Amino acid sequence: MASMRESEQSVTSCELAQVWSVTHDGAADRQRQSPLDYETKKAYTFKVEASNAHLDSRFQSFGAFKDMATVKINVLDVDEPPVFNKPSYLMDVYEDTPAGTIIGAVTAQDLDATSSPVR
Repeated sequence: MASMRESEQSVTSCELAQVWSVTHDGAADRQRQSPLDYETKKAYTFKVEASNAHLDSRFQSFGAFKDMATVKINVLDVDEPPVFNKPSYLMDVYEDTPAGTIIGAVTAQDLDATSSPVR
């Protein structure tokens, strides 16, 4: 079995080649500096092609010495804290307002779930 150093690897999907690459030892390496976002994209699937870096001329008649594998990388969710809709709230109340009267509302959203208000 050839080591990864005796072969050359490349990501074959043009769209994902800007996000992921394969190192000389076969590890998937994230190229993009912006953070991954589970809520936007839950997985990346791409193909990696490996070919012999030093092909023995005696075997050229057998065709290309290469293989392809599919790689799927799942993005795991990180539980982000809720976010208030505004940085501050100002409410006025008259001094003779009866007990139990609602004078306003403070709202926050859970970024991990769509349409999920926080109570």
